[in-house]
Formats: sequence, structure tokens, C-alpha cells
Amino acid sequence: AKAKLRLLGVSKEEINYVRNVRRVNEFTTIYAPISGWIFQKNINQGSAFNPQKKLFQIINLDKVWLEAKLFQNELEGLKQLHNFNVKLKGLQKDFNATKSLLYPMLDPKVATATLRLDIDNSEGLLKPGMYAKVHASADSTSHLVIPRTAAMRKNGKWYAFISTEFKGEYEPVQIEVTPLDTSYFELISGLNEGDSVVNNALFMMDSDAQINGIY
Repeated sequence: AKAKLRLLGVSKEEINYVRNVRRVNEFTTIYAPISGWIFQKNINQGSAFNPQKKLFQIINLDKVWLEAKLFQNELEGLKQLHNFNVKLKGLQKDFNATKSLLYPMLDPKVATATLRLDIDNSEGLLKPGMYAKVHASADSTSHLVIPRTAAMRKNGKWYAFISTEFKGEYEPVQIEVTPLDTSYFELISGLNEGDSVVNNALFMMDSDAQINGIY
């Protein structure tokens, strides 16, 4: 009987009182198993309940989840990303997050995967339902990189455009890259440190290259 009362959440003091006086109080106090906020209340004063009924939903917000949506082409470089910085509109403070879980299925409606990030919320600034922007980066190591916007993929191969000796002319160079973070590719081969590559407006140069049969 003592074990059953403990499982029901009856305090040790009240159990000892019942054992000593051989009498049950008309009222008893049931303590919440955790501290937090009441998100659901399914009982009112005077209501009856049974062991199967959920009386309250209590949520502790000291640590919260953030679900980030990733497009399919962003999944390849996710393993290299370990640093996640979270910004929310209306809050001056940025938050650091840790990678927790990548859900195994994509949303078929929008073709996005869901990455769960854990964030410390001991100050209570983050609220359920908020929207945020996440910046992800790899660990601080030395890499030869180019901006993602400076690389173009065509027929399964990657190209970058470098300036020639003639002003306003550009030459496509085949390169080998691997995703580093959301903004940069790590350069494996095709360019050297210090080479000047063209950034942005690659769609115009791609059209010119096709017209002239450069690649």
C-alpha cells in the first residue's frame, strides 16, 4: 500500500501520517513531478477522475527545441556543421544551439527535412511558437573555400569563372568542391589560393558560355 501511494504522488510526510494515526485525510496534495508551466488543465474543482485521466500537461521550458527546415540539397553538408547561431526578431540576444536529431523523413508537400536543435532557455526568453533564423557553420579549421554563388553545376560537374587577361572576359574552370556550410564550398581542386573568381550573376555568364560553346 505504501508503494502504491508513492506511485500516486502522495508525499512521504502524508504516508507517515496515515500510518501513525490510522486515518486518511479528507484532502490530499499531489505534487507535480517537474516544475514548469501548465499548458493544459483537464480538471476543475469538484470533478471526478480516474488513474487513466490526464489532469494537467506541464512543460518545463528551461531547455527548448528548435525545428529547422532544410532543403534536400542542404543535407549533404550537414555532417560538417557543428555551430548553430539562432537569431529571433525582437530579441537582442543570440542563442547557441546544439544539433540533436535529423528526422528520417522529408515533408512531401515542401520537400524539406527537419533538424532538431537544443537551446538553453534558462532565462525564459524563448516561447513556444516563435520563429527564428539559424546560421550554421563548421568548426574553425583552415580550408580553401569559395562562395556558393561563385560555383555553377552543369552536367554533373562544377565550374567557377576566373578573369582573363582581357578586361571583361571570363574563363570557366572545372573545379571539385564539397559543401562546407550554408555559404561556402570547400575547394578540393581546380583553383589555387589567391585566384580571383567571379561572384554572383553567374546565370548571365552561363548563357554566354553556352552561346559560344565554351563548355
